[in-house]
Amino acid sequence: MNSLITTILLAALLATAAQGGGAVVVVEEPKPDAEESSASGTGLLPLLIVPLVVCVVFCGPKDP
Repeated sequence: MNSLITTILLAALLATAAQGGGAVVVVEEPKPDAEESSASGTGLLPLLIVPLVVCVVFCGPKDP
């Protein structure tokens, strides 16, 4: 009985490893043709700095 269980378990383990996979084909995807934009382009920061400067100028302390 013990040898039957051992034989079945061994056959199951060897069969799954032997039939587990096929040929592996590695396909490299082409790189996208997108160009990076320059860091000096207009962004969100100038839109935040301009109102801040305007507020400092107009909301600043008044001369008594």
